[in-house]
Formats: sequence, C-alpha cells, structure tokens
Amino acid sequence: MQTYPSLTPPAVAIEHSVVSGRVLFAGKPVDRVVVAIMRGPTAFAPPAVYEQRTFNGWFRIVNLDPGDVTIIVASPGTARAFYLHQQIRRDVPIDLGDVVLPKGFTIHGTITNELGAPVANAEVSISQTFIREPLTPAQDLALGNLHTVTDSRGAYSIPAFTLIGEYNWPTLAVAAPDGRISWRQSVPTDNAVVDVVVAPKATLRVSITIPDVKAVTIASASKRGGYSSANMEPDGSFTVEVPSGDCVIESYLGAGMGPSQRVTAPAGTITTVTLP
Repeated sequence: MQTYPSLTPPAVAIEHSVVSGRVLFAGKPVDRVVVAIMRGPTAFAPPAVYEQRTFNGWFRIVNLDPGDVTIIVASPGTARAFYLHQQIRRDVPIDLGDVVLPKGFTIHGTITNELGAPVANAEVSISQTFIREPLTPAQDLALGNLHTVTDSRGAYSIPAFTLIGEYNWPTLAVAAPDGRISWRQSVPTDNAVVDVVVAPKATLRVSITIPDVKAVTIASASKRGGYSSANMEPDGSFTVEVPSGDCVIESYLGAGMGPSQRVTAPAGTITTVTLP
C-alpha cells in the first residue's frame, strides 16, 4: 500500500517575552554569560538563571513569564550589571543593547588565628543574600556570592566585587580547615583590606521568652569582630555557632531594640541562654 507524506505542517515554536543583549567586558564580547531573572528583592529568593554561550557577545532568552523583574547579567571574572524594574511582556521584547560589565572592586586581606598565626587553606566567602537553601554556581555568580581560599601566608584576594541591587548587605565570613570560624564582617563597597581573626567554634542555644521579637543577632563583645545571625524557630528558640569568647545577644522588636544579654561561649561547648 502506497503512503503519502502528511500535509500537516510541523508545529512551530512561537517565541514570546524575549530578553536579549550584547555583553562586553573591557571592550570585547564575552563568550559565556549568566542571566538571572529576579522576582522580588535580590537578597531573599533564589533567581531563575540562564547560562548561554554567546554569539559575539549576544544572548537571547525567550518565553519568560511576564511581570516586573530585576535582570542581572554576569560573566565569570567580571562584576555584574543590574536592570531594575524591567517589565516583561509577551508581545514587547526587551533589548538591553550593549551590556558593559564592570571590573568591580577587590577585597583582600590576611586570615590569622587567635594567636596571630596565619591560617592557610581557609575558605573566605562574601555573601550578599539571606538565602538558606543551596545555590548553584550560576546562582552564586548572579547574586554576587564570591568564594576563595587563603594561601600559605594566610592571604586572600576576591576580585570582581560589586554591590548593586535591592536589600543587599554584603558580609565576609571565614571557615578554617581546623574548624575555627570568624564573625561576619561588613564588606566595604570599594577596594579594601579586610583582615579577619578566626577562633575555635562554640555553640549558643538561646530561648526567647519576649513576645514580638522580630530578629536576633549575636555580636562580638569587643564590637570589633563583626556579628552572626540566626533564624528563630516558631517556639522562639534558635541554635547558632559562633567564635568562642565573650559576645552579646541582641534582640529587635517591631518598634526598635529589645533586651540584650552578654554571655561567654567557651570553645567546644553548648551554652544555653534564656533571654531576658
């Protein structure tokens, strides 16, 4: 029996909600780009990311969900470019034109322990988010979360740092191979030296009996070592690891500061505290 080809034309994918642009760094097109689409503040929710090999720097993303978004464009070894409050519509493409990626700033310094000795192979991380769930390398790149390790002299250098976006508070933290940790340090928004001291780890287990506490931080009692933060459980308790030594637990109410308490957290132990 003779058969004939179907006269039904093949289905054609219809493109809509398009975002495109050409990405440049130091006057040259980049060959790999990560484009993130954020729906809401950049510090609190993982973005949808699209990794592409470009054609002479050009990228094109299609079939996005309409809405008000922040578009982040990044490439390895460069800082990021932000486009806030872009309106994605099905029938109106967004052409970003030439996206010029900046060099960014360099944060560098030395990591030592409480005795003043340099710490090699320590993990140094800059975080600009409060996202607790694991992120992919592409999401880290888009969000500006940067990582490196120290050399044999305890020195580190993190290039391509930028602070752009909404609700971002960049902090630097260190974890040493022997389990020592640091307080979180605020990161300057310029080229800067940030030296950090790590100390043996301690654990604080805190119960909150005050109603209406919105947040809690644990700060170094010296006010020179930075801070740590913790997520409270529904019953008002939390457990957090901090560098050993004297620290201050501070609480925040809806209208301002709540009670605080100074405690000593010995290394390798669990210290239980009730506030107030």
